[in-house]
Amino acid sequence: MIRYPKALPEIEALVDAKVPGWRRNAERRTAAILQLGHYAETSAIWSEVKPVFMEIQHNKCAYCEQQLEGGEFGAIAHDLEHYRPKRNVRAWPADPAKYDFPTGEAFPNGYYHLAYHLGNYAAACKVCNTLMKSYFFPVASSRIAAGDAPEDYAAERPYLIYPIGVLDEDPEEILEFVGVNALPRQGPSGRRALVTIDFFGLN
Repeated sequence: MIRYPKALPEIEALVDAKVPGWRRNAERRTAAILQLGHYAETSAIWSEVKPVFMEIQHNKCAYCEQQLEGGEFGAIAHDLEHYRPKRNVRAWPADPAKYDFPTGEAFPNGYYHLAYHLGNYAAACKVCNTLMKSYFFPVASSRIAAGDAPEDYAAERPYLIYPIGVLDEDPEEILEFVGVNALPRQGPSGRRALVTIDFFGLN
């Protein structure tokens, strides 16, 4: 896993250039979601900005770094995933005795405030997004029910690493690869490394 150091204003500029009007539409949809108090859309528009994240990530999965197709076919190979799930967050792992530290309880309403926040997206392969990530989001602290931007949720201390931008730690300062094996680096983020390795089956 590597960092893609693209700041949010740069991402917004790319979206404005490639999908004019998307952010304005996203603001309207966010207002409707907040008024409802949970995510319940029957259609969505985030796939429209998927090519922006594919470009930022050089057509690689944000989590396993698998090289995927680009261009027209890439839009099929990639998913645009929500780092913090927009609804129905489930507890992980299924066996709470797996670790001797907390990983967060279920969170039925999810992070619906961030459903259309560009700082909550990443392009991912279908295995990482659908099979591995799904509706899981392990955290070290109590979940935060509301916030307008990803940085408002930092106190949750998420275990999974968000590799886009510079708000989160650099993945390469947390994980290292020896041959094909992912190993935690020494330091205070050892638990993040351990959970990320287990969560995405990196070994």
